[in-house]
Amino acid sequence: MHHPSLDEVINENCTYEWIEINVTGFVLSDFADSDNELGEISSPSFNVLASSSESEYGTYSFEKATINIELAQDTSLENLEGKFPLGSINYYDNERTFITIRLSNKIYDHLMLLLVNNINNLCIKLALPVWDNPETKCLPLLKYQIVYKQESSNGVNEI
Repeated sequence: MHHPSLDEVINENCTYEWIEINVTGFVLSDFADSDNELGEISSPSFNVLASSSESEYGTYSFEKATINIELAQDTSLENLEGKFPLGSINYYDNERTFITIRLSNKIYDHLMLLLVNNINNLCIKLALPVWDNPETKCLPLLKYQIVYKQESSNGVNEI
């Protein structure tokens, strides 16, 4: 199965659709294994859970999703290095869609601190390419927006 890279999608001049993710919770986990190489013993992961969502024109939809929030090297993110530099969406599983979003270290650290307070303040929007091959089940993210809004007594503060 062919999984187009971000470069391929950009070269094809694909249109895209925004999908807003309905966040329902999060999972913070770690798997430490003494058999791993030194310096790679621990493999923490942070996942956001989401309920049903549909893209603006209905091309993409899912009932449940797990969003893996990954740390990206700042240079690879800023220079769009790699096959899926911003992340990807994988919808091979009929029961659950898997999304990976790659964040810079600075945003990742701030997001972790904020989510402990209230996951409901998190809004995630993804721009997905409209790809002509219906058999393709894994696509790169073209854009993303992650906004954490916290209401205060005198208005809304965006962080």
